[in-house]
Amino acid sequence: MFQVRDDGGGGSCSTTYNTNTGFNSNSISSGRYIWFNMNIKPSSSFPSGQIIYITNQTITFSVSGKNYTVSCPNVVLTYNSSFASTSVSFSNGIWIVNVPSSSTSRVFAGGAAYLVPVNLPSNISNVTWNVTLRGSQSFSLSSQWGAAVYTTFNSNLSALGVLAVANTDPVGTPTSYKSFCVAGGTASSSTSYTGTQTSATTKSVSGSSDCNGTCNGIAQFDCNGVCGGTATADCSGTCGGTATADCSGTCGGTKVIDCNGVCGGTSYSDCGGNCYTPCSFRPKRIARPYAVIVFNPVPRISSK
Repeated sequence: MFQVRDDGGGGSCSTTYNTNTGFNSNSISSGRYIWFNMNIKPSSSFPSGQIIYITNQTITFSVSGKNYTVSCPNVVLTYNSSFASTSVSFSNGIWIVNVPSSSTSRVFAGGAAYLVPVNLPSNISNVTWNVTLRGSQSFSLSSQWGAAVYTTFNSNLSALGVLAVANTDPVGTPTSYKSFCVAGGTASSSTSYTGTQTSATTKSVSGSSDCNGTCNGIAQFDCNGVCGGTATADCSGTCGGTATADCSGTCGGTKVIDCNGVCGGTSYSDCGGNCYTPCSFRPKRIARPYAVIVFNPVPRISSK
């Protein structure tokens, strides 16, 4: 499981902060869901291999003297030059976001689905998202968040179809449930799928922290989200898979380099290590002239 030592957000390896906003004039009926969602944007492109850990997340608010706390799953964002595009998945209770290291776009950085237990009034104030940030290297980024309301949702976060980056819809949109969005939270309409976002908050962290929360530690998450685990992804992106790329770079391909160093070539070596290249053509058979010998029988001479 994802476990991070809580150092209280102090020191050079992490920072803890919170941002707050208020809900709008729409009340929220019990049985509906609030989709709390956050995104981040690097201040500049991260080096390949940068990992951002977002932990100890809670959203808190109070109504008529009653306090509410929503826990948000931890998040691991990995920036790497080997990623062709940004992707998001939810595995072992962790949001896993993979981002090309050249990207400076806003990317999804966590979300929580909250089933509303009682009718909530309009204009709830001081809704606060608390966050601890750590990184494998020093970094600077900005974050913002919003809250949208849905009449039907899914507590299985892997089934939401969350947008890792914006397209025609905003980053963090749960695409599988767009048709169930209604006004409420920070969303002013049924097409505000992530709610109006808070103003961007910029934070910097110096030093490095591993996935155990150890300053200058070396433990990292594997592709299954296990801190210190050894599982790796194959060339198709399958965690624990066995697919490999051939000499042409094709994942699962079968081309090999022949003895002449040609990828997909047909040259071969004999048992003595001699490299041979098969002939690329066969000489055309040439018709040769031939003679026809006719034997005429010798006339027989009668003795009569």
